[in-house]
Formats: sequence, C-alpha cells, structure tokens
Amino acid sequence: MLQTPFHAYYKARLLEQLPEEEQFLPVFASSDIEIYPFQIAAASFALRSPYQKGAVLCDEAGMGKSHEAMLVINQKWLEGYSRILLVIPNADLLHQWTEMLDRFYTVPYVVLTSRKEWQAHSAPDHPNAFIQDAIVITTYDFAADNEEAAKVVNWDLTVFEEANALSPVYQEDNKQAKALKRIAGDSFKLLLTGTPIEKNIMDLYGLIWFIDETLLPGEKEFLA
Repeated sequence: MLQTPFHAYYKARLLEQLPEEEQFLPVFASSDIEIYPFQIAAASFALRSPYQKGAVLCDEAGMGKSHEAMLVINQKWLEGYSRILLVIPNADLLHQWTEMLDRFYTVPYVVLTSRKEWQAHSAPDHPNAFIQDAIVITTYDFAADNEEAAKVVNWDLTVFEEANALSPVYQEDNKQAKALKRIAGDSFKLLLTGTPIEKNIMDLYGLIWFIDETLLPGEKEFLA
C-alpha cells in the first residue's frame, strides 16, 4: 500500500519525539539484525545533522558498512523519505545486497539492472521505472545509461557502494561518475568505501567533491 503524506508526517513526528539514543529502535523492530555499537555510531554520524549534504563511511572490508548504510536507509524510510536509490558497481555485489535485504530487513525494494526488469516495473501509465514506492537498486552502468530517466526523480537519499570508483568525478574525462552525480542531484549522498584513499589524497578530495563540490577549494589549491 502506498504511504500517504499524512502517514509519513505522522511517523516522522513520532521519531522526532524519541530521545537521540533511541531513534534507531524502530529500525531494529522492523529487522532481524545484530548490530554493533560502532555501526550505530557510524549511522548516527551520517544522520547527525539535517543540513549536511552527505557522508563517507569508510570502515575496512568486513566491518559491516552495508548494515550501517541499511540503518540509515531504514531510518529515512521510516521517516517517510521514500525516494531512495542504491547504486552498486556489479551484479555480484548486487546479489549480496538483495540477499542481505531478504534475510534481515523488511523495507521494500525493486531491482533495475536490465531492460527486462525495467519493463516488469513500468507500464504505459507509469513509464519511468525509477519512480517506485520502494528502494530502487541498480548498477553504476544501468543508472548512467538511463541518466535522463533517473535524474527526473527527486531522490531523498542516494547510496553508492564501492564509492572509490567515483573519486575521479572532478576530472573532465570521467563521464560515468559525473552522470551519477547529476542523478544524485540534491539528495543526501552516502558513499561506502573501504579504500577512500587508493593512490593519493586527491581520491578523498573526489569523494568530498561528489557530495558537495563547493565545500573545498580547487584541486590545485587543495593539493598544495
């Protein structure tokens, strides 16, 4: 059933009344997960201010970045923010995410990675399959190839797995990263990567630039 604006507002007001340390309780109640304190700390860090434009979660591999991201996703969903896009580099990682969602979480999702899936989730009176009352999960390639349809959606939250691939976004020749940034628009951007710096400090510069290109000076000044 589609969530009405009234129900979204009612849920959001209920969440606002909870003490800060209890704001993730509804997320736990709607899932089957065992979360560690450092993961709560990471999710709380990402949600610490309604005015920030995004965050980078860069725990090492195996430390549960996906669960940290799902805490944020579920929290936003329970607050009534239903335009959520999860972008994953490849099909293998996508399968891991959907398996985790099926096993531990109850939030609805739609997978869009092919024309067949696109047709299954669209109709003549609903031509844009990116518009769903569910989390939309797609790949870097599919999102970039369908940029015009994807950026029509006013996304509330965009989450990028293996976001280190986006670090060259400030460079002129990186067309895919720039397309994904245009799709993300003014949404809250959550970047997940175990390697925020692969070659040099400019990798981190690119991740911050992807979230907000006005936050730092030009690349030459930053590097200096």
